Amino acid sequence: MTLLAQETQEILNSSPVTLEKLSTSPVIKLKELYKSNLQFRNDIDEAFKNLQNMPADYTHRPNNNYWKLSNRANFDSLFMFFYKWSLFAPTTEDGLFAFIEPFYEFYYNNEPAIRIVTQSPGYEWTKYFLDWRKKFMDSPQSLWTIDDWKIDPSWNDYIIPEGGFKSFNELFTRKIKSGLRPIDEPHDLSILVSPSDSRLNKVENKLSEYDCITTKVRQKLSIKQLLDNSIFHSMFIDGSALSFVLMPNNYHHWHAPLSGIVVESRENVLGNYFGNPNFPDFFKNKNLGYNSDFSVFEVYRRGYYIFKTISYGYVAMITVGLDDVSSINFEPKFKDISEDNGSVVKKGELMGHFAYGGSMIILLFQRNVLPIDTKISIDILQGKKVAKLNPVIVNNMN
Repeated sequence: MTLLAQETQEILNSSPVTLEKLSTSPVIKLKELYKSNLQFRNDIDEAFKNLQNMPADYTHRPNNNYWKLSNRANFDSLFMFFYKWSLFAPTTEDGLFAFIEPFYEFYYNNEPAIRIVTQSPGYEWTKYFLDWRKKFMDSPQSLWTIDDWKIDPSWNDYIIPEGGFKSFNELFTRKIKSGLRPIDEPHDLSILVSPSDSRLNKVENKLSEYDCITTKVRQKLSIKQLLDNSIFHSMFIDGSALSFVLMPNNYHHWHAPLSGIVVESRENVLGNYFGNPNFPDFFKNKNLGYNSDFSVFEVYRRGYYIFKTISYGYVAMITVGLDDVSSINFEPKFKDISEDNGSVVKKGELMGHFAYGGSMIILLFQRNVLPIDTKISIDILQGKKVAKLNPVIVNNMN
């Protein structure tokens, strides 16, 4: 029996998969694509030849690469990797590192691997893979690690439905009990609060006259592209930005960070599902996003809202799905909004949620609205004060 056959049998014996599911698994299409598409096959083969070691100061596998260990640098290993991932149900500890991080290592500074996840036909296959995985995460079979979640200290903070959870995604998107996320200074319109449980960072840049954020690593984040050519993108020139990075075991609903009127929203801006080439910097020392290059997220799958406030100008909130399922789900009240059908929103009001996966929220502000001394690189709960905003300059607001 080959190693591939042995590992397949091990999965069939240890996880809720059935032979029928194996026959419909997305890895079957991956194998067919590898056999039938010469460019795709060449990119995979070249990617394995071009594997790069992680930086010396990286937390996991410094000066090494997951795929260089145990003879993994081959298509059979990639096939089994995705098969296991397709049926993976995370615990509170391995939501990130079990599969997402090793896959990051596959395309780290690796041009052929980046092509696989960002260009046809690999891009379409990653979407198919994640769509299939979402169906699995919405099924009862995905609950096989729920006992681990029940012993998490935060378990009793959440509402448990009568009869229990019916799928992992129902568990993952569970709502928190009333009163456990109070809104700081709810009636003070100048107080900005966190939209989510997350790691907060101020993006160390200013939005330039070229509609871009220039970061310390000399990369640019195009505001126009991030907001998918929204007519409001120019409002944020010379402004500033904050990021809120959610980990898999965080509360994954997001709420309004301030009060106002939502004058535009888009729930589904198409983009990449994988492909962050700078992930060692992004996750360095667990300071998620600190001093990192945010330009990669302008081409990730995302949604956005534009808020209009009384005194603090326009504020944009971008919800970004990072890796794995990461579906973006707006509350019905805030879907497909335009200036003609604006929707009033109250600070702390529920606006949407992510299904399982890595997730991030970016807030954009007009010039001088966000204080320059805003705290960075801190863990924060939804509803907690982030900053006291400055009134917008009159000639900077249309």
